Amino acid sequence: MHFPHETMRDFAVAIGIDRNRYVIREASVSENPNAPTIFESTKQSVLPAGEPVFDMTRWSLVTSPLPVQMVWYAEAIGYLDGNTFRGTYSSRMLAEPQGIPLTVRPMPRSLAGAI
Repeated sequence: MHFPHETMRDFAVAIGIDRNRYVIREASVSENPNAPTIFESTKQSVLPAGEPVFDMTRWSLVTSPLPVQMVWYAEAIGYLDGNTFRGTYSSRMLAEPQGIPLTVRPMPRSLAGAI
């Protein structure tokens, strides 16, 4: 797996997304481009507080002040063309900081009547 920055690679190794096991619901991989097979992989991990993580919005290393629940989902959709897999690949990562207190304020009267 290729990563644009070594810190991202180290992070992927630490949370276990550098190697993945994909599952399919069918008994075999499709050879029909009009009926592709869907491969899915999901992993969960917790990044402890104080761990360095690569911030892609700033392209720099930052330290997480709180533990972060990480959920990673990857999907490949395609078919076999001889010995070649043809299709698409996508992945998404959800990062939810843990322990952030939420403050709920009452709705202003001016908005309450608008609903």
